[in-house]
Amino acid sequence: MAKKKNREIDARDYYKCPVCSNCRLWRTIPRKVGGQVAECSICGHLTLWPLPNEKEVLSQYSESAFLIAKNVGIALFDHQAFDLLKKYDKRSNLHVLDVGCGLGEFLRKCIQEKHKATGIEVTKNIVNQLQSEGLDVHNKTLSEFRNIQQRYDWVACLDVIEHIRDPMTAIEVLAELVNEKGFLVIQSPNGDAIKAYREKAYGLQVDKEHLNYFSPEQLIRLFELNGLTFVCKKYYPASTLTGRAKVSSKNKYNNSSPMPNGGHTYRSNIAPDKIRSLMEKMPARFRGILRSSAQVLRYIGSIDEILKGKAHGFIIVMKRH
Repeated sequence: MAKKKNREIDARDYYKCPVCSNCRLWRTIPRKVGGQVAECSICGHLTLWPLPNEKEVLSQYSESAFLIAKNVGIALFDHQAFDLLKKYDKRSNLHVLDVGCGLGEFLRKCIQEKHKATGIEVTKNIVNQLQSEGLDVHNKTLSEFRNIQQRYDWVACLDVIEHIRDPMTAIEVLAELVNEKGFLVIQSPNGDAIKAYREKAYGLQVDKEHLNYFSPEQLIRLFELNGLTFVCKKYYPASTLTGRAKVSSKNKYNNSSPMPNGGHTYRSNIAPDKIRSLMEKMPARFRGILRSSAQVLRYIGSIDEILKGKAHGFIIVMKRH
């Protein structure tokens, strides 16, 4: 029996695409972390449906456990974004802004390179922690930061754009914050992978706080409309993340948390319990060899999804001339 084709759904009373304002969705995709993602019938943008209001969105960040888990696992890729910026911009003593700076990993990398780094973050207790370390971090949303008359040589938005309820305003503000001859780096889950793998896509298995999913070409086009020029694009596969930073009830709490007031983080499991137990009994140098070999094998297994543009996530770099 032939499968039924997706039908365009008229949902004008309660669905509105945040990119093109269309009120008709093409299909919905369930998420393992709850809710469903709607695909716009005109522009193909993927958004959580129904969208929570702004107050509900901000309330998700009060405990911060998922955000720190991001820094434990996804910060693995912050160095890739940093290295790409360094590759295309050899200047020194730059002014850098990290939007949604989390625990400040990217800020610290910039400071080590003698750049002046500023961060904004919506989670108050994380801001307090970073400020106590002497970092220049502000407890503001991107929209609240818009009126500050400062432009930056580098603007980083790493695994943040998908958390923003109004992405079009965010894109406008991010573009505005980039100085003349400055660079913008964006890191995000890949909407193309979600369309290809549906609920099996890694991007639908991690954070319930994800509200929007972009394809890299879509995001590049939107930034170009705001005056930036495309520089480069890089994919990173789901296989390099599998088991590293899944935010779920199966992850155990880590008592050695950097969070104040008894906060906690999720511990990233890099292998099943039995394998981890065996590895802990091995000499350190053998553990390193095994981990490196596993990473290489996972990457080789992901070459096809990278070539097809359906890897889990992507990084793009844009420039203002």
